[in-house]
Amino acid sequence: MTLLGCHRVSSLDVFRAKEGNQITDFHAYARTSVLCLTSLLPTAALAQSRTLAQVMELGAKPLSREEALQVVSGARTNFILVNGSERQWTNNPDGTFIASRSVGEPGKRQAQGTWSIDQDGAYCLTFDWTRMETEKSCRLLYRVEDGYYSFARGAKPETSSGRLRFTK
Repeated sequence: MTLLGCHRVSSLDVFRAKEGNQITDFHAYARTSVLCLTSLLPTAALAQSRTLAQVMELGAKPLSREEALQVVSGARTNFILVNGSERQWTNNPDGTFIASRSVGEPGKRQAQGTWSIDQDGAYCLTFDWTRMETEKSCRLLYRVEDGYYSFARGAKPETSSGRLRFTK
């Protein structure tokens, strides 16, 4: 389902969404239009994600190990995930970083982490958000005009990735 927009009628927020060819209006009471405005934020972020099939259609190929090292090492990383949340960190040359994220429980919005590029060029990350929440992943990087997208080896064409941007 795609959120097409929202508007306010008296004290009623009206959300219009589309699924297939069906357009539906949803109504919700709220004291302010903040609910209406914040409901649009994830949709904007979702526009910054692509499937592996979309990335491949643009002619992108996975970066080599040397290319990935050149892009990643020392770069500030901004990652907008498929769900719309955002993470930022700097890839220190020693393979460490401190990340922050836009969502999560208070006290769990920063993590220490490590990064590396494996022999196949996959960007490997470990985030230690708390003692109970650690994330690990190794994904191949694909460059397209609006940034980079990362996919696990063997990902299916319909697999989605959020957008990464690296700046030095």
